[in-house]
Amino acid sequence: MCKISNEIKFCTCTNKNYYELENAWIIFRRKKERFKIGQTVFNENELKMQEIEIKTIEDNLNSKKMFDFDYIPEEDDKLKIKLTYKNKYSEYDFKYLNNKWSFYNEPLDWMGEIAENKPQYFEEFSGKIETPF
Repeated sequence: MCKISNEIKFCTCTNKNYYELENAWIIFRRKKERFKIGQTVFNENELKMQEIEIKTIEDNLNSKKMFDFDYIPEEDDKLKIKLTYKNKYSEYDFKYLNNKWSFYNEPLDWMGEIAENKPQYFEEFSGKIETPF
């Protein structure tokens, strides 16, 4: 089992994109002027993170400065992180609501949001994760 480091940091210091990195993050923000349809991806080589490790990330997001730039979360921002450990990886989503980050596991919510004609999410910031384990 992997254990999340207390030194985990979300950095912008890379010229690679999320999909090229082993450990990465993306902040998504709602945009009213555009529309995007999401996609579902199935991971056959999943890293199964224990709930306590996900809670560690959530607690750190709410109590530490984890980004290397002056990021001020906005209501309804989403943070997607990809963690790779021993050739296995998983993606974890967090959502900023009521002035705090919470683990978010609602993969089909976007379908309901499209039906309700809510503004969709688009990438706002991204980078690599340093010292995740």
